[in-house]
Amino acid sequence: MEIQYVDINNLILDPGNARFAELYSSSDREDDLIEYLLYTEAAEEIAKNISSVKQYYPDEVLWVIPHKDKFLVKDG
Repeated sequence: MEIQYVDINNLILDPGNARFAELYSSSDREDDLIEYLLYTEAAEEIAKNISSVKQYYPDEVLWVIPHKDKFLVKDG
């Protein structure tokens, strides 16, 4: 399978993701989910750690599917 690069601005989170369902069920709005992940699940710290490494691991890619004019993040 070939890796395709997608602009980060074209990614949307899947509120139906089973991982999120275990953590969060208050709203279907992506902004609410992002806020929850940032402030309750320490996603900001994880993002900073990933950014500080400055290395890309092709075996840990995001899996996305086309969704309207964006891409829905299904895993990763």
